[in-house]
Amino acid sequence: MKSRMRRAVVGVATAALAGIALVAAPPAAANGTVAPLPEQGIGSESWAVTTSGGCANANATHYIIRLSGGGLATPINLSGLQPLSAIPALPTGTTPMTIQVPTNLDDAIGRGVKLPGVFDVSVTCRAAFNATALATFTGKITLSESADGIVFAAGAQPTAVTNSVKPKITGQAKVGSTLTASTGTWSPADATVTAAWKVDGKQVGTGLKYKVKSSDRGKTIVVEVTATVSGLTPGKATASVKVAK
Repeated sequence: MKSRMRRAVVGVATAALAGIALVAAPPAAANGTVAPLPEQGIGSESWAVTTSGGCANANATHYIIRLSGGGLATPINLSGLQPLSAIPALPTGTTPMTIQVPTNLDDAIGRGVKLPGVFDVSVTCRAAFNATALATFTGKITLSESADGIVFAAGAQPTAVTNSVKPKITGQAKVGSTLTASTGTWSPADATVTAAWKVDGKQVGTGLKYKVKSSDRGKTIVVEVTATVSGLTPGKATASVKVAK
């Protein structure tokens, strides 16, 4: 929590020093795509974006890079209003632009933003004193947290472990018998799977096997399987049986 608060304070300070306003320009239809460089990286390190084309508009003199979506209440301005000459790029140019992003993602993402998540990154070409978008390039970037802080990957990557085949319980549901749970099928396939047995909402055992106790007579036994992968929201699935009286 303290780390996320520190990033939030640093991000606000960085934005203030760069003259960055957390406001959005009028929306415009996308003229092409944008992707992060490198395609995968750590949020505390410098990064860039590359567009699929140029502004291709004689009135375009500046650009702005924004991060939006992914649960953000307000788009984050990552660059401030910058001249195309800094890239360098011509207003009427059509070749792809590679632009260094002055704000790293650790500083940009503050406390309260739910991760992992898929966000929209955009590069908008415009005139210096007119917020009308003359060309817009958009793309997806996935942000998650690791021991090193925020990490990113190009595109809309999975943000949670998902279940396609639910776990099952086999064995006789009677006192003295041993029940066995299958883990089900999960994506990603390399997820770490654990199981917990519950009766009346209280955990009574772990692992894939559980011996039915006399106190379980007439009650419903639930096995809850949890699948985890670092950086992704864990997945959960359950199966249940009722013990004979």
